[in-house]
Amino acid sequence: MHAHHVTTSASYGVAAGSFFIGLLNYLTPEQWSAIGVLAGAVIALITMVVDAYFKRANARAYRAWLNSHQGAVSPDDMPGK
Repeated sequence: MHAHHVTTSASYGVAAGSFFIGLLNYLTPEQWSAIGVLAGAVIALITMVVDAYFKRANARAYRAWLNSHQGAVSPDDMPGK
C-alpha cells in the first residue's frame, strides 16, 4: 500500500467520523429516542408486510401442489411430513 493511499484513507475516515459526530450532536437524546421508536415501528411494519407476502406465496404454491396431485395424495405425501 502506497503512502498516498494511507493518507487518503485516513482523511476519509476522519471526515466520516467528524460527520457522524456532528450528526449525533445535532439532535438531543430525546430526539434520538423518538427516531429509534419510529424506526422500530417502521421496521416492524415492513417485516409484517414481507411475512404476509411470503405466507401468501407459500399458500399459493401449496394449493398449486395440491391441485397438481388431485386424487393421488395421501397424508404421507404432504409437504413437511
